[in-house]
Amino acid sequence: MRFFTHNRLQTDPFQDETDDFPSQITQDQQSSSVDITPFNSDTSNFSGIASFIRMLKQRKKFSDAAEADLELYSQTRDIEERLALHFAIALEERDLLKQLTKPDQWVISEDLKKSIGIYVKAFLLSPTVSSYKGNAAEHVLKAMNDLNVGGIPAEGDVIQVKELLSVIGTTLTAYRNTIKTKIIASLEDGSKTRNIADLTHEIIKNTTVVATLQLYIRLAFLRWHIVTFRKSADTWDEVDKTLVKWRKVATTEKDLTESFNMMYQEDKVTYGDPANTRHETTQPKNVPAWLKTIDSHSVKVLGAVASTGKKRKRME
Repeated sequence: MRFFTHNRLQTDPFQDETDDFPSQITQDQQSSSVDITPFNSDTSNFSGIASFIRMLKQRKKFSDAAEADLELYSQTRDIEERLALHFAIALEERDLLKQLTKPDQWVISEDLKKSIGIYVKAFLLSPTVSSYKGNAAEHVLKAMNDLNVGGIPAEGDVIQVKELLSVIGTTLTAYRNTIKTKIIASLEDGSKTRNIADLTHEIIKNTTVVATLQLYIRLAFLRWHIVTFRKSADTWDEVDKTLVKWRKVATTEKDLTESFNMMYQEDKVTYGDPANTRHETTQPKNVPAWLKTIDSHSVKVLGAVASTGKKRKRME
């Protein structure tokens, strides 16, 4: 059914879609109608877009780049091209989001941090440490892996392992400083830790390490170096130099043990005999198995002094 008012054609909004539209449409109707034919490139259909975009640029604050894009959009008449522009913008936004969104960062758990502290202390207090610096962090990590410490990333997770080694290295540095500070304090007149037994128990009191005769001997060795090289830029470098030198000179393990024992005897004369204290030592056979695992790794550390030394040029 069709209705005509003032000679203008109107259509019944409820008419069947199959009804035929009039074959002739007035000029007014042609100018006001919207062509929804897909992918139409008739420029007359978009005549109002340019003015609308100019109005947007006046009312909104756009960057120069955004205004240029708007201008390009207003000049684009083809629907396919406009769809392509929309898709390009969507892709650009996706790329920006990827740049802004960082990948999930591995965070060391508090439990693992505590474990690092425990094993670093045990490592530096091992009487078999072959170097206090160098690649000590790597061997601490190997010992922790052998002891099935939880939370350690897989070896293949290079970035996470690197971060973990960094934390271990920082902890090693901090605890070396703690040991040195306590040894220096033992040298003061009237110090309660002058005797190596008292000093050892002062150092291990907040650790899970046990006092052994071998640890007394090693700490006496460290105290000698701190006294001798107190003004050195890095006392621990001097310690590592001595360890490298002794191992080169010693022909047997017995020779090396005797060198350590000589310093221990001098320490007893200077600062007092441990036998005169109330402290007792743990026999090697009673040392906990996990500490023995630490010892097996601490002896393998390659010191910075040894690893960075230059080879002598061969003389022709």
